[in-house]
Amino acid sequence: MPVDPADLTAPSRWSGPAAVTLRDFLAGHPARNIGAMEDHQIALDYPLLGLIKHCETLCEAACCGVDAFDFSPIHIASSLIRYTGKIESEEVDKVLSQLRNLDVEAERLTRDGGTTSIEVMNQVFNGPALFALSATIRDSLTKAVQLVADVQRFS
Repeated sequence: MPVDPADLTAPSRWSGPAAVTLRDFLAGHPARNIGAMEDHQIALDYPLLGLIKHCETLCEAACCGVDAFDFSPIHIASSLIRYTGKIESEEVDKVLSQLRNLDVEAERLTRDGGTTSIEVMNQVFNGPALFALSATIRDSLTKAVQLVADVQRFS
């Protein structure tokens, strides 16, 4: 079933003109590599895990942590279409659900304090940094779906 890009544009309190990119946020609030102590670890599952791994293009997470990842719409679009040549709405829905779960964890961390790590990214996040990660991926996912729809329309 094709994905309608309009379905992904629901407003979020973590997106929009006031939203900050993950890299910009971390510049002012540095996350730490996993060697530092963290409260617990988030276990990611597919398809979000596969999407994140696919975006590890700038370096290796073991070396650079979050800076190894390029969450641009083109990389996310490439990840979404790599097996079938089209975007599957079920996969997009699952990723959005997983991002909402990250938001819930970010709210908990913001409220209660503490940090969490995402091992595949070799990164420790506080609540606001985890929100920034989720918002960055969600924004690029929305743009990726639109990008693929535009390419298909002009093909």
